[in-house]
Amino acid sequence: MASDRKVNPAVGVIDADIRHSFSLPHKAFFTLTEACAIKGINCKTARNKRILQPNKGVPDGKLGGRKVWRYETILNWIRLLDDQIMN
Repeated sequence: MASDRKVNPAVGVIDADIRHSFSLPHKAFFTLTEACAIKGINCKTARNKRILQPNKGVPDGKLGGRKVWRYETILNWIRLLDDQIMN
């Protein structure tokens, strides 16, 4: 139904509860290692190329000296394809 969906112009039609399609654990923050494991990309490559990191390498904060990103940031980053990230 159209009322159950949200439209994001960059991504297309997204289901209202997209969390289940990615099996994204509902945590407050994610480290780069956790985010890469969820997206299925090599963590070493993401560490070397900041553009491939969530929010192009800009963390939402730091916990214990490590970069961390919020749940919403990771959810948006997972939807992006490489060609969308590189532009």
